[in-house]
Amino acid sequence: MVSLAFIGAGVMGKYAIKTLAKQASKIKIYEPNNSHAELEQSLQGISFSFEKSEASAVKEADHVIISVPTEEVEK
Repeated sequence: MVSLAFIGAGVMGKYAIKTLAKQASKIKIYEPNNSHAELEQSLQGISFSFEKSEASAVKEADHVIISVPTEEVEK
């Protein structure tokens, strides 16, 4: 099993989390824009933790998945 970090959990990020959760022993999510309550409801049954920064999300992760709007990447 692997440890995954997700930067961004919008529509595409949530889909990736749901798809890859079966292969992960640990999932960390950094999502500054969406409501955490909404994400918890959407990801019911999946064990994950919210992180306060990108750095804390990716620390010790085996793989990092970045799912942010193009505008954010260009900043």
